[in-house]
Amino acid sequence: ESRNYLEKVMHLVENPQNDTLSLAEASALCNAEIVARCQQLICFAFHDSRTLLNTCKEAEQQNKVVTLFYFD
Repeated sequence: ESRNYLEKVMHLVENPQNDTLSLAEASALCNAEIVARCQQLICFAFHDSRTLLNTCKEAEQQNKVVTLFYFD
């Protein structure tokens, strides 16, 4: 089911070299790549979403404009 949704994403970037990593490690690497490409980051997260919150911190340290919305 997830694969069906992913096939509908217009600008999906796959990184098969990350397939052997844990989800947290692969997510952190992908998020770092996204932050490197952007000027502004808009993030939706829960207060316990460590990977996303760390990504926001890293983006702020790179002087990116960060807008963070919490689901909870």
